[in-house]
Amino acid sequence: MRWKTLESPLSQDELALWLHLVALPGIGPIKGAKLLQRFAISELISCSSAQLSAGGWNETQIRQWLDFSPSNYQSIIDWGHEKNQHILHFEHPAYPSLLRNVVGAPLVLFIAGSLTVMNELQLAIVGSRKPTSDGRDAVQSLTRELVQAGLVITSGLAAGIDAICHQTALQSGGRTIAVQGCGLNQIYPSKHRALAHQMIEQGGALVSEFFPDTLPRPEHFPRRNRIISGLSVGTLVVEAAEKSGSLITARYAVEQNREVFAVPGRITNHNARGCHRLIQQGAKLVCDAAD
Repeated sequence: MRWKTLESPLSQDELALWLHLVALPGIGPIKGAKLLQRFAISELISCSSAQLSAGGWNETQIRQWLDFSPSNYQSIIDWGHEKNQHILHFEHPAYPSLLRNVVGAPLVLFIAGSLTVMNELQLAIVGSRKPTSDGRDAVQSLTRELVQAGLVITSGLAAGIDAICHQTALQSGGRTIAVQGCGLNQIYPSKHRALAHQMIEQGGALVSEFFPDTLPRPEHFPRRNRIISGLSVGTLVVEAAEKSGSLITARYAVEQNREVFAVPGRITNHNARGCHRLIQQGAKLVCDAAD
């Protein structure tokens, strides 16, 4: 059986190699990408211990890498054969082009839903999990206008601003993408499972760099934030406290040389202080979608 791609076929064993690379502890996308600049994934399994050591791998990583068995990844590969489910390695022609240009981009992406939407023009919208009425009104108004302008809305499916922008995009006839901090068999939060299914049905997608059964963990969410910003031409922050996770997404956007936008609020609104700080640091102040 050959793995489904849009161009040249990839064998299941080669796909299993990509999954094996991702599964190695302590390698990560940056170290993995550096090695893949020197060796094709099919060549990497034939590298000597000395070559891997020169690439910065320790003895444990080398031993685990060389102990490769494709059957260990069969259940994950089977996941990718299900309807509307896809596994994209970094060199896959459908891998999102904007994300591919980001330092530390995931070596493998898991996608449920549309593949084509992944390469369409996206704007990330993030913000407080407990927005004020002003924040709700702002994100609903902006999302409606942005969808009408043809943008795909990308966020993290969290409570608050994330969920509101996903819901508003769907209600406005648009498409929306959610990046998860867990595997795609584990929709988080679970109360948004119906929303996630509606996103897929309406031409959007769910995205993760984690194996399908991976449970949500606190350390996963900063990692997913770099994907949210990396998929998008810019990030819009609507209400964020000074230590909000939304500011992590904004920081990634700056590092990725993407635009950062922020909605101002009342100076007495603690949820607006993060946005005000971003504006002080050079983010574009946003009053309407034209901005």
